[in-house]
Amino acid sequence: MTTNKILSITCVFAIASTLGLAYYWNDFLGGLNVNVSMDRELALQEGKAATEDFEILGDNLDQAAAYGFSSSLRDYVELKQGGREKFQSIIDSDVFSPYNWIVRTFKEGQVAEASFMFKPDGSSNGYRVKIPEDHDADSLSEEEALSLVALKINDHWSGNFADYSLIESSFEEMPNGRIDHAFLFEHKLQDIGDAKYRLDIDVSGSMVSSVLPSAFIPESFDREFANIRSDNDTIAMFANFAFLGIYMLIIGVGSIVIFYRTGWLRWKSSLLAAAFIATTSTLAQLNFYPTIWMAYDTATSKSQFMLEGLMSMLAMGVINFLLFGATFVIAESLTRKAFPEHIQLWKTWTMNVAN
Repeated sequence: MTTNKILSITCVFAIASTLGLAYYWNDFLGGLNVNVSMDRELALQEGKAATEDFEILGDNLDQAAAYGFSSSLRDYVELKQGGREKFQSIIDSDVFSPYNWIVRTFKEGQVAEASFMFKPDGSSNGYRVKIPEDHDADSLSEEEALSLVALKINDHWSGNFADYSLIESSFEEMPNGRIDHAFLFEHKLQDIGDAKYRLDIDVSGSMVSSVLPSAFIPESFDREFANIRSDNDTIAMFANFAFLGIYMLIIGVGSIVIFYRTGWLRWKSSLLAAAFIATTSTLAQLNFYPTIWMAYDTATSKSQFMLEGLMSMLAMGVINFLLFGATFVIAESLTRKAFPEHIQLWKTWTMNVAN
């Protein structure tokens, strides 16, 4: 029996819980503030305009765009360098952008392709042009390549190149005799603890083929984080084993057989609900379908790639239907067996029950 005293204690506890949740909300569930003024359509337009500076890409190119972030930098900063507030200060600074639009331009059957990066505000933040090994071009010495980099660096990158110093250089001779240079620059003025802001720049023949900003994360942290993830992955593996092996196969199949033989199996409404959820989840995957072109291998046909992608989505939908269907059927049958007088979930909003 509920008394006024119990009700008062419950209200006080609820109010205290609400105040505590509000006080600690930002520490546990707070978000980051990223001013995204470039949308997907604008990113595609800017990417198309950028391809005009590279004749090797040709015409009639396809495009794909995705918005992503540097998860490794976020993990390092939030765990080792001040948490969310420090990561927010990196976002607010103009030295390195953890979030970027990436626009890929490509063509079926063509090796040459390009990826252009843009900051959330739309400014250029580097690029990479894939050059075929057999592409003929004049070769440059290291000094000439560095001079070309200094001249072209800000064509598709909006940083201050004077703040970076060269820490490593190398070259490679292609099969056709072309010399490609690779340079690694590091920011002289700012870092994030043991992590460093860097620029990877490639010169293929007489063309600056890539300018890629990055954040170098210490290997010691990578090993430490891998150990942390290893424990989580082990727990997840055993959880999946318990769910699929113990619950679904042993309890699930056994319960379905028993309920079928005893006439307690309730499956129609459960399967309809499972079909609805599986269909909507498949449609949600389909909403992200344009982004799969970021992983398209131009050596294969577009039709084959599209077919494989669609079949993968349909297969995942079927798996979801089987998992949800089995779970709902088992749960509904057990509920009907244990509580035959309770209102059935699927009939909650029918005419004779809702009123």
